[in-house]
Amino acid sequence: MTDWARRIAGEEGDRYLAMPRDEAVKLITEIGREMVLDSVRRDVVALNVHYDNWFSERSLYQEGVFDQIMAILRQGDHLFMADGAVWFNAEALGADKNEVIIRSNGLPGYFASDISYHYNKFVQRGFDWVIDVWGADHHGHVPRMKAMMRALGLDPERLTLHLYQLVTLLESGEQVRLSKRAGTQVDLREVMDDIGPDALRFFLLARAADSQMDLDLDLARKESSDNPVYYVQYGHARIASILRYAGEQGHTAEGADVSLLTHPPSWTSSARCSSCPRS
Repeated sequence: MTDWARRIAGEEGDRYLAMPRDEAVKLITEIGREMVLDSVRRDVVALNVHYDNWFSERSLYQEGVFDQIMAILRQGDHLFMADGAVWFNAEALGADKNEVIIRSNGLPGYFASDISYHYNKFVQRGFDWVIDVWGADHHGHVPRMKAMMRALGLDPERLTLHLYQLVTLLESGEQVRLSKRAGTQVDLREVMDDIGPDALRFFLLARAADSQMDLDLDLARKESSDNPVYYVQYGHARIASILRYAGEQGHTAEGADVSLLTHPPSWTSSARCSSCPRS
């Protein structure tokens, strides 16, 4: 935040100090939002991840989607007032607890955006099936989201939720301690710059989403068969070399007889070849 603030001050000078505070905050908020999005876009492109659509949460309120779902929920008698807030009666639809839709200060809660976004996907854009990837710390949110599907007249089975365990970083055999409160955190770009995007993707995809993952930075940096990424890359290089040599000899895959390749594919962690690199 401090770095971004310095950047804005360096580019704009004291322009915003001369404005009324509310106007300045509004304008700086827009600048900050674009700076954050630009940073995220650069990171995901570097990681070779490409999104078809960058969706604005704000549009859900500006375009009236939130008002539509609130009307549906009121008509279905799924809302009630308590402690000055508007609640969704999720317990009546099988969830373990109810959820705040509008806080006591009059502002929508994060669940309000979730409802509106899924309404946009299922009803307005007509998706047949939606898959959400959430952090494991949001597991309690799952039954309430399923209850919301019922309240909107949608089949809960059309919504699949995958809970992704948090990643633990290890270096020199020790866990890298992270704390948002203390300002000690490692972002995606730092890890990518350290071990490379291919290694990062490999390690993230090598484990099931619901399994705890320790990302060993020392191992990821190794250029030896101890590192599974390097081992796979070496195997790819060998195969590419064979195909390239075959092409130079005038051989192609067209019309190839693969009937003799009958042995089932297999892989074990101890698999090695005589010419593979060793640590």
